[in-house]
Amino acid sequence: MRTRTIIGAAAARNAGAVADAFAPDGLVVDVGREIRGRDAIRRWAENEVIGGVYTLIEHTPRAGGTTMLVRFQPGGVGGFRANYSFDVTDGLITKATLEYA
Repeated sequence: MRTRTIIGAAAARNAGAVADAFAPDGLVVDVGREIRGRDAIRRWAENEVIGGVYTLIEHTPRAGGTTMLVRFQPGGVGGFRANYSFDVTDGLITKATLEYA
């Protein structure tokens, strides 16, 4: 499953790998804002995900995906807790819903 890979790709500052974890028409719902498709997800990751520090607090697999509770520190300082819910089909993320915890 690619959901842990996405955290590792963000930590490695690899926006392309973040996007490649998604299906070609994958969707990110980032606190209500929709980002669809790998190109848009790559741009979003470059601008808003890369450079932050992630701490995985809790990981709960479920049928068709997984949920995670993470601490995200944009720029490596401060930060907040967030719930990430991933829907996965054939090993690729089809939808990621990101919300403040």
